[in-house]
Amino acid sequence: MKKPDFLIIGVAKGGTSSLSSYLSQHPEIHIPPIESHFFDEKEEYEKGLEFYWSKYFQGWKGEKVIGEKRPGNLSFVWVAQRIKVFVPYAKLIAILRNPIERAHSEWWMYVVKEQEKRSFEQALKEGSYLNAGHYAQDLNQYFQFFPREQFKILFLEDLERDPQEVTQEVWKFLGVSSDVRLRNTKPENMAVSPQNVWIVRLARKTGLVKILPRKLKRWGERFLAKPGDRPPIDSSVRKWLREYYYPHNRELETIVHRDLSHWDI
Repeated sequence: MKKPDFLIIGVAKGGTSSLSSYLSQHPEIHIPPIESHFFDEKEEYEKGLEFYWSKYFQGWKGEKVIGEKRPGNLSFVWVAQRIKVFVPYAKLIAILRNPIERAHSEWWMYVVKEQEKRSFEQALKEGSYLNAGHYAQDLNQYFQFFPREQFKILFLEDLERDPQEVTQEVWKFLGVSSDVRLRNTKPENMAVSPQNVWIVRLARKTGLVKILPRKLKRWGERFLAKPGDRPPIDSSVRKWLREYYYPHNRELETIVHRDLSHWDI
């Protein structure tokens, strides 16, 4: 049984699936194809490391470095505490996205799954989807338990611009060779196009998504999706979100030492 060397902890709808896919193309890295819920779900956590290993890492074939992904874990302080107990020296990777686009993308994901009936504006008024964009607050919670040098903070816009460069940067951070070329740089888990939502819902209702092989499902997701293809955000809602996230973005700038003023446009 081997403990993970790194964890991708967030954010939801921030590119964690794509990053995980790229990192996994390195011959010395193993990441389970499914998201781990060990640290965020009490029932799993209390079963201990043997359960964790047997559920998520049975596909390990002796790779030098192993890790896992769970996009929402950056927001949960109890997860930071649990990671500190079980894998205190694991490297932590957070990939961030413009919080406005992140919130809208998460809302649309649940709409497609028929788990969200509210409009984006109504959901925001009721407090949904906002807190996951408080990146500085969430990072500072983790910094209470881990030194800054254990962290790698990335941005989705950089990953989309140059997947190879960003992935090599992370490989160096993880201590493996960075001279590997990515075989596939297609983004993962893209937004389903509005005109194709009915196909996804039909597949769910008929149970087709449960029986299709993983590779075929991934092909179907790419076929039905386009990057950023979601209903537009109303201009007044976008204005409100820019004002809401403005102080949060400024605080994040002091942590990452990077100008994020383009998120305010």
